[in-house]
Amino acid sequence: MVAGRGIVHSERERSEATQHERQLHGLQLWLALPQADEETDPAFQHYLGADIPAVEVDLQPDQSPVLPEAPERAVYVVQGQVRVGSTDVGQHVIADVPNSYAGATLYDQSASRVVITGDEPLGHRFLEWNFVSRRKERIAQAKQDWACGRVVRAGARMRLHRPVWPAPVGDFAPADG
Repeated sequence: MVAGRGIVHSERERSEATQHERQLHGLQLWLALPQADEETDPAFQHYLGADIPAVEVDLQPDQSPVLPEAPERAVYVVQGQVRVGSTDVGQHVIADVPNSYAGATLYDQSASRVVITGDEPLGHRFLEWNFVSRRKERIAQAKQDWACGRVVRAGARMRLHRPVWPAPVGDFAPADG
């Protein structure tokens, strides 16, 4: 899905999938668009599970891989517990790994599954509820579009429920300021 200038989506399952108890693991990563593409048309493309590359890092106790170099990096612990530098990172926790941690090593403290992500910074962003932009005035416009139902729906059968957004949560800036 490409949010571009604004998109709404709903995460639902078919009714037959909800008829029995099961455990589902998933991780949703959102990537910031470069400034030139921020106002692009929203788009949605469905991919079958078999078409999505699987990226899993399963560690055994006492493994200690060196994290790849990147100006912005993070480690998310899906299962288990790891240590990055002198910081313990538990299950379902994401840890920012600053650029100053050159050659950072991930120390596995139990059989763990982690996701490692990182790339070049794209600059400062403001974040309010589900709205993200470089510009505060764009967030104000997005809130107005949301309240009035002027947003693209991902999926033809999706019903739109428009809750009132919560109070502002503040600014988001990369760890290096």
